[in-house]
Amino acid sequence: MAVGLQTSLKQTQKLAMTQNLKQSLEMLQMNYLELTQLIQNELENNPVLEEVDSVNNEKNDELIYSLSMGVDSASGMQGEDDVYSADEDRKQQYLESLTSHKISLYEHFVEQIRELDLDNKELNFLEKIAGFTDSDGFLTVSDESIISDSGIDSKRCQKLFNMFYQLDPLGCGCSGIQETLFIQSKINFPDEHKLHEMIKRHFELLKNLSWEKLSKELCVSISEIKQLSGLLSKLEPYPGRSYSAALAERVFPEAKVALVDDEIIIQYYDGNIPDIKINSYYVNVLRKKNIDKDIRKYIKDGLDSAKGLLKNIYDRRVTFEKVLRSVMNHQKEFLRSGGTVLNPLTYQVIASETDFHESTVSRAVSGKYIETESGIYPLKHFFSNRIFGGENSSSDEIKKIINDLVSNEKPDSPLSDEDISRILSKSGYDVARRTVAKYRTILGIPSSSKRKRINLIK
Repeated sequence: MAVGLQTSLKQTQKLAMTQNLKQSLEMLQMNYLELTQLIQNELENNPVLEEVDSVNNEKNDELIYSLSMGVDSASGMQGEDDVYSADEDRKQQYLESLTSHKISLYEHFVEQIRELDLDNKELNFLEKIAGFTDSDGFLTVSDESIISDSGIDSKRCQKLFNMFYQLDPLGCGCSGIQETLFIQSKINFPDEHKLHEMIKRHFELLKNLSWEKLSKELCVSISEIKQLSGLLSKLEPYPGRSYSAALAERVFPEAKVALVDDEIIIQYYDGNIPDIKINSYYVNVLRKKNIDKDIRKYIKDGLDSAKGLLKNIYDRRVTFEKVLRSVMNHQKEFLRSGGTVLNPLTYQVIASETDFHESTVSRAVSGKYIETESGIYPLKHFFSNRIFGGENSSSDEIKKIINDLVSNEKPDSPLSDEDISRILSKSGYDVARRTVAKYRTILGIPSSSKRKRINLIK
């Protein structure tokens, strides 16, 4: 058989992610603070960039647009070189006007759940787990009680539980310390089978630090047992505590949204993001023919980076504005009702309307907060799933109805969960009694028997 070399051509398609494209994707996902910090860093590290003051905003907007479109506008390069001023008082007043917003562990779970590619029934199932998870990260009811009225087969339910375990914080939704440590060990140390066995089968020996007995049971040396215990110390026995809802998260809204004469009015809070432009001095240096090759390359690299940054800032603004307006057009009822009615909405709907990919919509929404007359909300809040069996009702709308029913009930005859479920059914909402119980718990409303005792005391 003859052996030899042969030359051939092969055509393949390959997507290469440039540094500029990577920066564009990262910037879209950044919130106000992160974007401000990125621009500040670029100002410090790239001498081709400089900051301009508010007096030149209009001129600078034209420059940003022309550069983002790849136009080398000579007029745009002829600004003064040393224009570098910032209105610190204005920035300080803005920062002081912001309010603190507490995101509960439940809200933190729901934000993650709503990003999963699941049907409404499965998303509701995961939200149900979140609703029955306490501040320590443990379930307050049995797995069976959650599964029983879900309408999902048990194998699929177990897979959904496994999905929930992997949400942040890791290992929540378990029945207790032993189960969460076992789940966390499987996720964090998948190859440490002895550690898994030690937690699952010999937890009492582990709690009592019985190294010698553990050594015999697992057929390993005492030093290995201590090494495994070292891995165990990296796990969280109370996973919910790693997410502290007691600490207020200071959030910076990207925009304020209001409804005026049935028209969405949006005021963007990006006036405190540094306005930047390209320093014309370096552009003029590049036009000279007798400069050192290394200096030319250094300036050209800085100029390319600056143009890419300006374009990405422009693209981020355009994308975010388009997504936000589309979202709020769907949530006019939320603005009308003072934040009590939320229409069902998915990323897919917004992607279709804006001609963006769903992943682009997700990035544009991620980490962003919006101010309304009823308060500050994560933009993700406006994406609400339909209640299974309901045509146009969201979980937030059902919670509002439950809250109103309880507020107006007779003190001597409070409504049971079954009563509320029946009233909802008559109004066209197919909500099971257990789901009513879950939402009541989330709202902090005691059971009907407890409410009756409280009313008698009053």
